[in-house]
Amino acid sequence: MRALVLCLCAALAFSRVAIAADPPKGQGGQDDAVVSLTPEPLPPQRPSLPTLEKGADLSAFLGARIAKVDVILEGERWGQKVLPTPTAVKAGDLLSMTAVRSAIHEIVRTGRFARASASAEATPAGVRLIFRIVARKIIDTLTIDLGGAELDRDELIREADLAEGSELIGADLYEKQERIELLLARRGYPEAKVTITTRSTDDPLRAVLLLEITPNDPRILAERAFYVSGGKGDEQKALTAGYRVKAGDRANEAALDGADEDLTAKLRGRGYFAAKVSHDVVRFRGKVTLRVRVDAGPRTLPRYEGNDSYDDDTLTAALELETENDFNGARLADKLRDFYIKRGFFDAEVTVTERGTAKDPVHHQVFHITEERRVAVTARTYPCLKVDEIKRLRKRTRVLFLTPLLTDDTASTPAAIGREIDSFLEEELPGSDIVTNVDPKAIDALVSQAAGSRATPIDLDPTGTYSPATYERATEHLKQLFRNEGYLHAQVGPVQAIRRRCDPKSAPGTCTPLPLPSAPPDVCTYDASGLPLPVAPLDAALSCQPDPQRGVRCESQLALRMPIKLGPRVRLYDVRIDGARYLTEDKLAQEADIAVGRPVSITELEKARRRVVDAYKEEGFYYADVKLTLDESPDHTRARATLEIQEGEQVIVRDIVIVGADLTSEKVIRRRIALMPGRPYRASDRRKTEERIGTLGVFTSINVALSDPYVPQRSKTVIVTVTEAAPRYVDVGPGFSTGEGVRFFGEYGERNMLRSAIAFTNRLQISYLPDEFIIDPEVRRVWATELNEPSERVGVRETARLDFPEIGLGPLMRMSIEGIAQQQPLRDFRLRKVAGIPSFTYRPFRELLFSISQTIEYNEAKVFAKGTVEDLLATANLSPEIRRALRVPDGGSQAYAQRLVVTWDRRDSSLNPRSGTYFVSGLEHVDWFSLRDDSGASAATRGHFLKFSETFSGYVPLGRRLTLAAQLRLGWNYQLTKNSTTYPDRLFFLGGFESMRAWYSDTFIPQEFIDQILTDARDPNKSAEDKLTARKIPLRGGNLMINPKVELRIPLGGAWETALFTDIGNLWRDASTPFDTGRFPIRVGVGTGIRYQSPIGPAVLDVGFNTTRYVIKRDDPTESFAAIQFAIGVF
Repeated sequence: MRALVLCLCAALAFSRVAIAADPPKGQGGQDDAVVSLTPEPLPPQRPSLPTLEKGADLSAFLGARIAKVDVILEGERWGQKVLPTPTAVKAGDLLSMTAVRSAIHEIVRTGRFARASASAEATPAGVRLIFRIVARKIIDTLTIDLGGAELDRDELIREADLAEGSELIGADLYEKQERIELLLARRGYPEAKVTITTRSTDDPLRAVLLLEITPNDPRILAERAFYVSGGKGDEQKALTAGYRVKAGDRANEAALDGADEDLTAKLRGRGYFAAKVSHDVVRFRGKVTLRVRVDAGPRTLPRYEGNDSYDDDTLTAALELETENDFNGARLADKLRDFYIKRGFFDAEVTVTERGTAKDPVHHQVFHITEERRVAVTARTYPCLKVDEIKRLRKRTRVLFLTPLLTDDTASTPAAIGREIDSFLEEELPGSDIVTNVDPKAIDALVSQAAGSRATPIDLDPTGTYSPATYERATEHLKQLFRNEGYLHAQVGPVQAIRRRCDPKSAPGTCTPLPLPSAPPDVCTYDASGLPLPVAPLDAALSCQPDPQRGVRCESQLALRMPIKLGPRVRLYDVRIDGARYLTEDKLAQEADIAVGRPVSITELEKARRRVVDAYKEEGFYYADVKLTLDESPDHTRARATLEIQEGEQVIVRDIVIVGADLTSEKVIRRRIALMPGRPYRASDRRKTEERIGTLGVFTSINVALSDPYVPQRSKTVIVTVTEAAPRYVDVGPGFSTGEGVRFFGEYGERNMLRSAIAFTNRLQISYLPDEFIIDPEVRRVWATELNEPSERVGVRETARLDFPEIGLGPLMRMSIEGIAQQQPLRDFRLRKVAGIPSFTYRPFRELLFSISQTIEYNEAKVFAKGTVEDLLATANLSPEIRRALRVPDGGSQAYAQRLVVTWDRRDSSLNPRSGTYFVSGLEHVDWFSLRDDSGASAATRGHFLKFSETFSGYVPLGRRLTLAAQLRLGWNYQLTKNSTTYPDRLFFLGGFESMRAWYSDTFIPQEFIDQILTDARDPNKSAEDKLTARKIPLRGGNLMINPKVELRIPLGGAWETALFTDIGNLWRDASTPFDTGRFPIRVGVGTGIRYQSPIGPAVLDVGFNTTRYVIKRDDPTESFAAIQFAIGVF
C-alpha cells in the first residue's frame, strides 16, 4: 500500500513538468480531442525543363475528311477574343499527322501560347479536329504586397516560380495561388488569402504581375510539450529549455524544422549520436500546442587508452563533437590521429572499439592510442633545383620579420623556399604562439636544487613537424609560384620522407640508426622536349615504417626530399583577341595590359582576362564571357595568349524596382540611384548606387542586381533590395579609462524620421574619476583643493544631433546640426561648454570625406593653478616667453570657429586595422573673447588664431600574423594678432593612451617650462618661491606638437595579442621657440601591452616607460618613470 501511494505521488509530480511521458490520446470529452494543425508539405515543383506528354491517339481518324476545326483556349484568357486559326489544316482536308504537327507549330511559334495539343472526334459530317491551347505571357514587372506577413520575398518567388522575365502560363495561375497559400500556412498564416492579377503592357507578349497577400491572423503557439525518451532528466530539461521556438511564437514550420535540427545537433554533441527530434502542431483543449518528440537514444561517451601526452578533455575538445556531423568511429579516430600528427607524433596510431549493447543507456567509444615518440624534421632538400637558372627570375620586394628588405624572388633559393614552406606550417600547425610553456627543470636549475622528476611540457615546433596534408598544400603553392614566373610545366614534389631504421640491438629507450641500404634514386628525369617526367615512388627501404609486432623501430628524425623540376621557361610572344565587336581591339589591349616578351604568368593573364570582362560590364555587357587559352610552341619556350570574347547583348535598364523599403520613402532612395532606365547597366553605376544608398544610414544591407540574372535578355529590370534597420534604438553601456575613470553612456536614436532618413541622436555620457584611480599624486592634491563638490568632479557630455541626408545639393552632400552641453574636469582645468555646431559633409566616394562646420560656443574655464601663476608673474624673474606662456584664459568666454576637415580612410578595419592608411587633415579658424571684466595680469582676454592638425596612420602586415602600425600627429596654432592666445580646449596636450603612453593623461610638460625648471633648479640665487616647478604650471598644453609613434602587434592566440611600442615627440607652448632657438629636443617612451579583441573593440592595457625622464630632486621628480594606460580601441 505504501509503495502504491509513493508511485501515485511520483506520477502526479511528474505530470506537472514540461516533459511529459506520452502525448495526449484524446480520451474524454470533445475538448480532449487532438486535432492536427500541421500543414501538408509543399508538393515538388515541376521540372524546369519541359516534358513531352503523349498526345491523343489519332490513328483511327487518319485519312478521314475534316468537317470542322475548333481552337479552345484553356485557363486565363488575358482578354484574348480572337483565337488563332491554323492555315496548315482546314475543313475539307484529309487528316494527316504531318498537317496536325504543322498546325501546332504554326500556333506555338507566335509566342503567345505555351502549350498546344490536338484531339479528334467523329461527327456525322466527318471528323472534328480540336486544338486545345494555353496562353502565355512574359512577366515584365513583378509587384508583391506581403500585407505585413513576415515572409522572405526571395523564398516566395522561388517557391512560386515567379520572376521577372520568366514565363507565366494562364492555366497555372490557380495552381500557383494554391501553392503560395500552402507556403503561407506552413509559415504560420493558415487563413492567408492570395490574389494574383495581371495587367497589360505596350508589348502584347508581356504583362505586369500583381501578387497581393492578405495574411489574416497568424497561428500563435499557446504552449509547448516535450516528450522525451532516453537520457538524463535534468540534462534533457536543460536542452529542451533552449528549444528556439517558444510559446507565443508563430507556428512557422521552417523555424520549427530549424529548432529540431538545432536540438538534434546539441544532443549529438552531448553524445546522443542517434538522437532524433520531430514535432507537430495540434489543437488540444482549445489551445494551439506544439508537441516536440525527442528520442535521445543511448548516450555514447568517449574514452581514451594510451594517451600519455594529452588528457581526456583535450582529446574530447579535438573531436569537436558539438559541430561534428559524422560520428562514425573511424572518422573520429582519423581526427584524433590528425591531432597527434600536427603535434609531431607522426607514428601515432588510433583505433576505436564500441562497447555497449542495444539495451544499455550508455555506450562507450574507446579510442586506443599508440603515441610513439615524436618525430622531427631535421633536413629538407630540393633535388633538381637549378639555383643559377632561377636567379634570372623577376626581382620582388618582400618584407620578412626581423630581416631586411629582400630583393630576391620568393622561391629563388633553398632558404627562400624553406621560408615559404615554414609560413604554411606556422599558419596551419599549432606551436607558433609567442608564449609557450616553460620547462620546470630549467626553472629549478635557476632558483633551487629540486629533487624528484618533473614532467617536461611539449614544446611544439611547427617548422619541425611533418604533416603530409600541410606539405601537400605547400608544394602546390610553390608550383603556382614557379608557374607564375613562366615555368608552366614546373613539377614540385611529391614530398619523400627518408627515415632510417633503428638497430634491433639498440639499448632499451635508445635508437642507433642503421645506414640506409642504398642511396636515394635520381629523380631529375625529363623527356626529349625538356618536360619533367613523373617522380617514381620512393623505395620502401628508404622510409622506415614502425611495426611493433615485428620489432621494427624507426629513428625519431627524418629528412624530406622535395624534387623541384622547372622545365623550360615559356615567354609570351603574341596576344590575340577574337570575337570583339563593340569594343575595338586597341581598347581591349589597353584594358588587358598584357606585356609581350616577358615570362608567362598565369595569375597575371587571369587578371588581364578579368579586366577585359570588367571593361565589357562597364559598357553594360553583363553577360559577356571571356575565355583565355595558351598555345605553346613545340619546344615549350614561347606561347601565344588568345582572348576569346562572347559579348552577348548590351543590357539596358528597363525599370528599377525597390524592395524592402517599408519605412523609407522610395523617393529618398531613388534620388541616390545612379542607374537610369533606358541606359546601359554599368558596373560602376551599380556600385555607386549601393554606396550612395548606404550613406542614408537606415539599411543593414543593400543589394542591386538584375531580375532573374541567369536569363540573358537585352532589357532587364533592376531590383534594389534593402533591409531596414530598426527605426529607433536605445544603447547603454559602461566603460573605463585611466584618464576619465568609470564611464557610462546612454544613447537614444531615431534613424528614419518622416520616412526621409532624417536621423536624431541624443547621447549622454557621464564619467567619474575617484581618488583611488588617480595615479598622479599632484592631480589628486589639486583636485581635492579645487574641486570641492562631488558634482564638480563628474564629467558630463550631452549631445543632441540632427542629420539630414539631403539638402538639395545632391546625394553626396549632407548636413547636421549638433548641440553640446559639457562639463569636463581635466588635469589642469575644468571646462564647461555649451555649443551649437551646424556642419556640411561631402563624400565623393566611400574612402574620402570633406567636412566644414561653424561652431558657436560659450565656454567657462577654471584654471586650478591661477593663484600660483599670479604670484609668479608678480615676483619671479621670468623670461618674456615664459610670461606669455603663463598668461592663460580664465572664466567665461564666447567663441566662434569655422573648421574644415579632410578624411581619407583606406584601412581594412576601423577597430583593429592590419593594412591600409588613414589620413586626417584639419584647419580651424577661432575667434574667442573673454566675458570677464576683472581679468588679472595673468589672464588672457581674447584670441584669433588658426589651428592646423594632421594625422597620418599606416599599417603593414608582416607575414600572416604580425602587424606593424605607425602614426604621425602634427599640430600648430598660428596666432593672427599680436596679443592673441589660445583657449585651453584648443591647445595640444600630450600624455595618455592616444599620444605619449609613458606619461599619464595631459601630464606632458611643454619644452619651455622644462627649460625654465632646469634653469631655476641650477640657480642658487633664486628662492624656492621664485623658482618655477612642475606644480606651478597652470596649463600643460602647447601650440606646437609633434608625435610620431610605432608599434608591433603580436598575436598570442585566440582573441589575445601583445604589442611593443615606441612613442616619440615633444610639445612647445610657443610655436616659434624651436625655430628661434634652433633646438628640437625629442622625448621618447617605450613600452608593451596586452590587448583583448572584445565585440566593442580591442580592450587595451599598456605600460610605457619614460627613457628621457627629467628628475630635479630624488624626492620630487618632475616626471614619473612609467605610466599605465587602459582604454578601448587602438590607433
